[in-house]
Amino acid sequence: SVPNPEELLGSDDYIQGLFDHHLPLLNAMLQELEGIELDYYSLSYGKVETTTSLCTLHRARASLVEFTPPSTSGGPGTNSEGTTSTRRRAICIELVGNRFLRRMVRILVATAVREALCTFRESQRDGTDPIDIGATKLLSIVASKERRSSAKASPPNGLMFVGAEFRSGASSEEVS
Repeated sequence: SVPNPEELLGSDDYIQGLFDHHLPLLNAMLQELEGIELDYYSLSYGKVETTTSLCTLHRARASLVEFTPPSTSGGPGTNSEGTTSTRRRAICIELVGNRFLRRMVRILVATAVREALCTFRESQRDGTDPIDIGATKLLSIVASKERRSSAKASPPNGLMFVGAEFRSGASSEEVS
């Protein structure tokens, strides 16, 4: 059965496994999407209300980040009990593109995580290198233009929009 990432996220062993084993595969899968104009219809939600669903991801990467959770009281680096917060680790998925479709990022993240989990399990069973067998799986889903192939949108919890940047002289279609 396909694992539900939302159910697994509470497990410390699962999180450690993501960092140690799944992150390199997740990064390889995302990098396969870089620099290619692709039809992201399969990773969109609802009716596509633009003239095209073509997008180019200029950067698509997964990396490990460490952070100190913000305090709810008491100042930086302290928790609600007033003690120092421990640093936490998280997966950072960086996507830079010429445009994005409705919920495309959340669906892309969920699909990439799902495929990395499934590919890693398959590689353990077969004794193969997960990157060798899985790097192009995400690209294949995008190329299929089949929404059935993608995962449900990941929940917004933990996702953070860092910013938007528009080149001067870009057409409205490029920035929609």
